[in-house]
Amino acid sequence: MTASTHQANPRPWTEHAQRLRVGDLWIDLLHRRIERPDGQIELPNRMFELLLLFLAEPNALHTRARLFERIWPGVVVEDSNLSQSVWMLRKALGPERKHWIRTVARNGYVFEPPTPVEEDARTSMQANDPGPIPPASVAPGSGQQAEARKATVRAMPSGDRAHRSGHLLLAAVLVAALGLGLAVLHRLAAPRPASTAPVAIALIEVGDRAAASDTRWPAKLLHAWLGWKLTHLPEAVLLTEAQLAADAATLPPTIVLISSGHSPAAPDEIFVRASFGQGTDGEQIEMRGTASQVPALVDALSQQVLARLLPSRAKTAWPELDIDADAARSFGDAHDALKARDWSSATGLLQDVVRQAPRFGLARLDLAVAQGHLGQNAGAREQMATARELLVPVPDDAEPLLDALALSIDPRQFIEAAEAYGSLAQIYPQRTGFALEQARLLVQAGQVEQALEILSQPVWDRQPTGLRITRQLTLTQANMMLGDYERGRAEAIITERMTQAAGPGWTLERARALLMMATAGNILDRESADLSLYEQAAEQFELAGDNIRATLARYQARWARDPHDVENPLLDSLLAETHAGGHHNLEITLLRQVAFSHYNAGRHEQYRQRLEQALATAMTSGDRYRQNQLDLDLLNEDLLLGDFPGAGHRMQRLRSGPLQGDAAAWVAQFDAYLQQLHGDTGAALATLDRDMQHPKQDTAVELPPLSAARLACVRAGLLLAQGQLAPARTELGRCNGHDHPSIRQYAELIAASADLLAGNRAATLDRLQVLDAMIDADLDGPDRWMLSLWQADLLTRSGELEQARRLYEEVLPPVRKADYGWLATLTLAGLAEVAAARGDWKESRRHLDAARLSATADVWLLTRRLEQVAIVLALAAGDHQQALERLASIHAEAHRLGDTVTLLELHSLMPPDMQSGDCNRATRVAILAETGLRGADLDWLTATLQATKRAALTQHSPLR
Repeated sequence: MTASTHQANPRPWTEHAQRLRVGDLWIDLLHRRIERPDGQIELPNRMFELLLLFLAEPNALHTRARLFERIWPGVVVEDSNLSQSVWMLRKALGPERKHWIRTVARNGYVFEPPTPVEEDARTSMQANDPGPIPPASVAPGSGQQAEARKATVRAMPSGDRAHRSGHLLLAAVLVAALGLGLAVLHRLAAPRPASTAPVAIALIEVGDRAAASDTRWPAKLLHAWLGWKLTHLPEAVLLTEAQLAADAATLPPTIVLISSGHSPAAPDEIFVRASFGQGTDGEQIEMRGTASQVPALVDALSQQVLARLLPSRAKTAWPELDIDADAARSFGDAHDALKARDWSSATGLLQDVVRQAPRFGLARLDLAVAQGHLGQNAGAREQMATARELLVPVPDDAEPLLDALALSIDPRQFIEAAEAYGSLAQIYPQRTGFALEQARLLVQAGQVEQALEILSQPVWDRQPTGLRITRQLTLTQANMMLGDYERGRAEAIITERMTQAAGPGWTLERARALLMMATAGNILDRESADLSLYEQAAEQFELAGDNIRATLARYQARWARDPHDVENPLLDSLLAETHAGGHHNLEITLLRQVAFSHYNAGRHEQYRQRLEQALATAMTSGDRYRQNQLDLDLLNEDLLLGDFPGAGHRMQRLRSGPLQGDAAAWVAQFDAYLQQLHGDTGAALATLDRDMQHPKQDTAVELPPLSAARLACVRAGLLLAQGQLAPARTELGRCNGHDHPSIRQYAELIAASADLLAGNRAATLDRLQVLDAMIDADLDGPDRWMLSLWQADLLTRSGELEQARRLYEEVLPPVRKADYGWLATLTLAGLAEVAAARGDWKESRRHLDAARLSATADVWLLTRRLEQVAIVLALAAGDHQQALERLASIHAEAHRLGDTVTLLELHSLMPPDMQSGDCNRATRVAILAETGLRGADLDWLTATLQATKRAALTQHSPLR
């Protein structure tokens, strides 16, 4: 705790206090931890400072802006940092105390402990201490605090890049699936007092569906208007027809049959009718009038039906139904599109309605939701704001749900929306739909682990079928987004079986489950994946009326069979449909699809251009998940191009948002690679440990098996670079724990490297032969080139120079064509090494100069290789002084970095009695004995040098 913090936040406890008590908790100020009855939890600095601020100023509104000023002074941070810190603090307090931190929607937080904060008199040092200052408080009925309490509810509870096709297919799946919950859940009932039993209600349109629309539009208008009112009342649960079919036994509903038509006795007269079919002896309420009178009749009828269903709401004030008959006819068609979840058609139809009836608030609300599903986020925000202005008055207890819904259509506010639904879930625990929507929004915001905690509670086993299906689908999406494809596929299989058993109305959910089953299978094992699942998904999408996603599923099947299929006509059709239909979210995914088609065809410049185009669209829409996805693709490109400063900037952007699961593993891996490039393997290992280890008290979501295996491989490589042979082999065992092809190839290369460093050349060559048999003959592009470069390096150091030269020469033309500067530089460096090892000094010099010209940055992993070649070339030319100077310089840098392998390699150039700095013969012998790296030498590089030229270093060394 710094002095500046004390000045900004004066504490109401004594200067020498060591422990505080609040409720059943002790706060250890000395060790910065919470002592709960079930254990102790240490808190990170920022989180502990946040807790101290809450303890110092309980029962006061802490605005988000003011919290940023006081907890992160002078630091630019994302808004999600605060939300994450509050969520983690609630976790640390424990589930039975998380309500102590109350969220004030769109404002901040209030800390409401059950008791005053007290200082522990037994441990406080009382000398010269006048006693504790009473905690600051705000009178419950005063000013801003009272207004905040009135307006709010309690706070919420808290692919592998070598196989890009799988990640791309996953992106399309998530576009199809992530937004599903909003369509269902924004129609669920609003908050109700916890003591009030819910009333299940189903509104069913009856009559001849083939009849002319001129007779049915009044029933559709009544259904929509009455349904909207019921949705926002605490004591009502509104069921869809699909939910009614699946859950009638669990939630026996009151069924209201809605119909309309022309009166037989008066053809110009229209009736609209509501019939109650259960327990009321067929009671019905009916109104008649001309077409122009229908909106007023529907408005009045909705009030009467509402009073009949919920007598206590008979006098509740609602907005006026401000629409004329012509616009109401158009709204009937939009109502059908919304029920079918045809967001593109619904958007177009609702835009027409809004033009005809600009003051009809419900049309604007529905339009905002439809546009949100399409990714038309700016338009959605505008329509929602206007809808909120028009839809007045509404009951006070409907306001929080409208607030939450408004937040949920904006990707930039998914965290706040999740908090809002979490607040509703706490106040109305029997409304599990709120917790489900909270989890869905957390998934979309990238906070998947928190979502999984919600979705893993035992309460879901006791829910109606409809909610369990939606929960199961969200659970599947969450695991897929984490990169846990094994678990994702298992959950998708359960989802598909549930939807099949639930009966009609769940076709779209079944389609999405089938698509995720296909995608996960293709990522995990492309050779044996059941690609027929794509066609099954397409058929279900067609049955649900979603033709564009049916086409997308079929295209994904073709792409899975042949990722090199660039001229696929389905892709052009999809792009045209998504653009014409305003499907911005799908358009982003398809732009990425086009990008990877170019990638597989070797058109890398076009690949990068399409990725940048997709990223710009995602950033405009505020879609953080897709931004992260595209930034990861482009980060890989930055590294291949050799744009290391650009990679660093992109890394900062990725780290500014929530990253979990496989995405977090990739960022940690890329970050570690950048640190390794500069020779800091210790920092690289620390990065992996810091990013990938969960605190024990935090969400216990394991890293997906594929990600964990890949990171174990990375750790093994870093440990090997440090000369820690035994720990590297231990980590290699974990790396070998997954049978994914890329992991097996990576593990074999690391094992071959370890054998070579241990001095076992024969074992290295055996492993390289095994690796050759593993590699798919069709594998091409950067993934294949990187494997070839690593193979060639090991072959060179094993003395197999001709094989190494062939591999380097095969790689150089395509990497130059792709403009991958870093790969080109590494290839030229390898050719320089091969030529030097063969004694072709002129050819080696030519490649060495080319590598230096090609290099885009001065990085240690490249510098040490080029300098070693330059030392040998200087010796071959008889320039012993230059060789000595280069050797001393590179040795000093290796010593500074602690690069044990490079030190041992350089030691092999030194005669036994030569000393460089504080490194002498005894030191070199000790390092070799300690590490066991008998193969860490440059004998392969100097094999053609005459012994006299090597010994000349001794004669010219000033330190012997």
